[in-house]
Amino acid sequence: MTSPKSFVDFLNERHPENEKVLVALRFYLAEVTHDKLQRELLAEIKDSVGDPHKVQAALDQLKGRPRKPSAGCADISGRSLGGSR
Repeated sequence: MTSPKSFVDFLNERHPENEKVLVALRFYLAEVTHDKLQRELLAEIKDSVGDPHKVQAALDQLKGRPRKPSAGCADISGRSLGGSR
C-alpha cells in the first residue's frame, strides 16, 4: 500500500491557479471553524489565551505591523518576540 501524497506534493504536481487554492482554503476554513465569523473566532482565541494584548501583538506581527515592544511583550506561546532563546 502506498502512502497518500501530502497536500504540498499535490500542489507541486498539479500547479493549480492561486485563485482556486484560495477558494478551497476559504471553504476548508469555514468547515473547520463551523463557519464562525471573524469576531467570534477572535473572541474564542482571546478567551483561550487569556491576554488580549498578546493576541493583538501576534495579529499585528502576522499582518507585518510590529507594535512597539514592551517589557512583557511575548507571543501566544510565551516566547519572547524578536529575540532568541
